[in-house]
Amino acid sequence: MCTYTNRQGLVFATAESIGNRCGLKREQVLNAFTKFKQLGLIRDLEKKWQLHQISKWKTGRRQVLYLDGLDEVPKGEELPAVAFSHMDKEHQEQYQAQAESKVTTPEIRVDMQYLQVLDLAVSSALGQPVHYSRQEYQKYMQGKDLKLKFDIVFPKARAFIEQHKRVPKIHEIMGEL
Repeated sequence: MCTYTNRQGLVFATAESIGNRCGLKREQVLNAFTKFKQLGLIRDLEKKWQLHQISKWKTGRRQVLYLDGLDEVPKGEELPAVAFSHMDKEHQEQYQAQAESKVTTPEIRVDMQYLQVLDLAVSSALGQPVHYSRQEYQKYMQGKDLKLKFDIVFPKARAFIEQHKRVPKIHEIMGEL
């Protein structure tokens, strides 16, 4: 449980998360919390709404007491505590939509017609079929505006193959252009 606390000893994980970490069921963790309270190792704090919380229930909070109960009650802390298993469907979908809206991946278009030119030129230089992966080509070509032509790629591929005695990787052949 102490691995899930901040400097003031405030526990920021749910009982379910703590149980998953140590191989216990949620009820077993809650029973342990009760024993820890009786021993003076933790105390319950006022339930409250947490920062960016979507759940419709206030979050229970606990504090680990490191200094024999002399620890100050933390003030003004905000913890992003959300337990998906206790959310209703509507709130869970709303939270996921909110999270997904914050993660945007820019769609970068790569002209794939030049991959065929690259495959054909290197295959001709090697004398056997070569097929570079689409993902590797897209990754290399992002942000680059290269117009590949057979008569430019072929001699570079031929020279590379003669020198290194192997098929060039995309970055090796494209770096030569």
